[in-house]
Amino acid sequence: MGRKDAALLAAIAGFEALKQPTPQDLRQFSNLFNGLFSLTKEETRRTAAAALSRIATLPQDVSKIVAEQPIRISAPFLALGPGISDPVLLHTISRHGGAHARAISRRRSLSETVKTALASLKDGAVDRSLRLRHGGSSERVPALSPEKLARQRQDEDILRDRIKAMALVRMNRQTVMDRNVPVKGDHDPRHLVKYAEKGDLIGFSRLLADELGSDSHLVERILMDISGTQMAMALKSLQLPDCDIVRVLAGLFPAFGGSRAENMSAQAIVSSVRLEDSKKRVDAWVRANSAAAEGGRVRITPNNNNARSFQELRPSTDHDWAGKAMPERKTIRRA
Repeated sequence: MGRKDAALLAAIAGFEALKQPTPQDLRQFSNLFNGLFSLTKEETRRTAAAALSRIATLPQDVSKIVAEQPIRISAPFLALGPGISDPVLLHTISRHGGAHARAISRRRSLSETVKTALASLKDGAVDRSLRLRHGGSSERVPALSPEKLARQRQDEDILRDRIKAMALVRMNRQTVMDRNVPVKGDHDPRHLVKYAEKGDLIGFSRLLADELGSDSHLVERILMDISGTQMAMALKSLQLPDCDIVRVLAGLFPAFGGSRAENMSAQAIVSSVRLEDSKKRVDAWVRANSAAAEGGRVRITPNNNNARSFQELRPSTDHDWAGKAMPERKTIRRA
């Protein structure tokens, strides 16, 4: 992870920690965000968008920048972010339509103005989402059975539950690791499929971190990519069979766990990632995560006069990985 990527994520974390940001806080964060966001990698932007989806108060220009990103980046922000104003939502619908509108239609609450704008698109997926979540749409949609309706509503909460579970993993990481942790190599990595299908996020995170030779922080960032692409690449780098990767995606991400079409979408993502490219990318993730663990992070702290402001603290030296041994990562062979 480069310094600009680390600085952006640290700025977001620092801003999120402010319970009631002042106008000055908003201006400072806006200036930092605008200066860094366009200079970061796409995976960092995805992580940033997911993090911003938890913040209730945001500068409007920040909301607009994130909302107008490609849907693979902006999806969690558009669907979950409480800090997006109606003007930003309406602008996004009118300019992008399609996938952006479908993400917006999944929000927990929408004003009548935004509902009307969504309904005017005459998009079947948007209409179904409006009916399920907001009690109506411009098209007649066949009513779902109580069981399917309950499942649809439950899926809407899965991402929030995942965030809470990841926070629990972090808080109790040391306790969990001290409690009967398997020795590396003593378990079958294909149990990732079992954990995913059971919804055991803690077991899945521990095992995946072990197989990648990393820790739970990296797994958290991979899980935050709700497109499933980063997870597919991580599992592909371990040479998990494609059919098992599809099962993991279906177990972890609601978008892939339902109909045949959703299953085909997961298969398309798995088919689109290549083994060599996945290995290179995952190696880079593991190296960056190790660098952060060794103290190479950029932090945001108060300045000397105790006023709340953002101050970048850079590492004194760069991390040079040339010639260093890579963390061990296993190769899975089919039985």
